[in-house]
Amino acid sequence: MTGDARDFYIGYAERAPASMRPFLKVLVSVLVLLGIGTGVALVVSQPPYGPGVFEFLELRSFTGVLREHPVPHLEVPRGGTPVAGVPEDSRYLLVELGKVGAAARVAGMDGRHVRVHGTLIYADGRTMIELSEDPLELLADGDAGGPGEAGDPGNPGETVAESPRSLGRFTLIGEIVDSKCFLGVMKPGRLKTHKACAIRCIAGGIPPILVVQDGERIAHLVLVGADGEPVNDAVLELVAEPVRVDGEVERHGDLLVLRADPATIERL
Repeated sequence: MTGDARDFYIGYAERAPASMRPFLKVLVSVLVLLGIGTGVALVVSQPPYGPGVFEFLELRSFTGVLREHPVPHLEVPRGGTPVAGVPEDSRYLLVELGKVGAAARVAGMDGRHVRVHGTLIYADGRTMIELSEDPLELLADGDAGGPGEAGDPGNPGETVAESPRSLGRFTLIGEIVDSKCFLGVMKPGRLKTHKACAIRCIAGGIPPILVVQDGERIAHLVLVGADGEPVNDAVLELVAEPVRVDGEVERHGDLLVLRADPATIERL
């Protein structure tokens, strides 16, 4: 055996041999810096998670016409001078707290003027309200909205008819997502990393939407059956997958709705 026995490294010894310490200090420093640099590079290289906003704990009030179909939403007049080609009202999708849709809460109130309380979720020009536990209020004539409210009051006994406009039949390629997470509650709210959560949300009644993207342009269409019925349970196996959907597109104010038979949706 040759060499200095003092340079023999023993793993359970309290200190490394003195001759090895400079090398180990340099090696450990390099490894630490390499680890930090790799982490920073991975973060910087990731694409943005999306522009969605969830106004957590910021409770607001909204007044408008409640719509049960094709999915629960609130029709809120925009106000101001009408502009040709621009819908005169905004449609705010409605959901409950957690992974629950609002169908049970709004049942029997279609076409009624109401006041609702909740938290805004929004992205890409589409807005949603996560309803608070406060009850929905039927509005009487002259019951003006208070500060911070959006909408227009009406008669609680009066119902306002809905008149959607068909835009024709289209074949669209995109991804089925749950609207609540996609619009801002979670980031990322789409693709495989969000698949399990999206399935739970849609199974709980959150409206599924088809996200169609062409470069920087993006459109989202509420997905319902050919007769306007919910398709939540029928599309669970297709969530977060690239799909081709053929159906009729309708415009409800500024809300696009895609009526399609879920049995004909193709996974790509």
